Amino acid sequence: MKNPRLIYRVILKVFALSGIAILLYVLFSSLFIERNQSTSSDKPDNLIKLDLTGMKANKIKKVSWEGKQILVLKQTDTLEYRVFFNTGDSGNCPLYYAANKFKDTCTGTLYDQNGREINQSVAKYLLKPPYHFKGNVLIIGK
Repeated sequence: MKNPRLIYRVILKVFALSGIAILLYVLFSSLFIERNQSTSSDKPDNLIKLDLTGMKANKIKKVSWEGKQILVLKQTDTLEYRVFFNTGDSGNCPLYYAANKFKDTCTGTLYDQNGREINQSVAKYLLKPPYHFKGNVLIIGK
């Protein structure tokens, strides 16, 4: 029988050379991939236009933008609109809205109508997408 140390050294060298070859292949092949210079935020088709005419106070409208759900709330007292991503501090679970509060369905964290976490000394807010208004039309996106 041959020397087992010699066999193990040969096997180890083969694995090391294979790993180096795969690494070099990935490195060189990534150099020749065409990259699209424009990002999705540069495209005008990622804008969502939502006409808010006739939206009732204290009601939620949901809309999808770039694969994420967005909540639009018309506040009861100020009649202003609030726009948030439909996720709380867990980042994965949707929000539930009732009694003028948002609740993260996973963690139970409560937020007021402005998106500020209730009963916390350090202010945490719900995340907001980029948006602006043109008259009564909400435009989500850049």
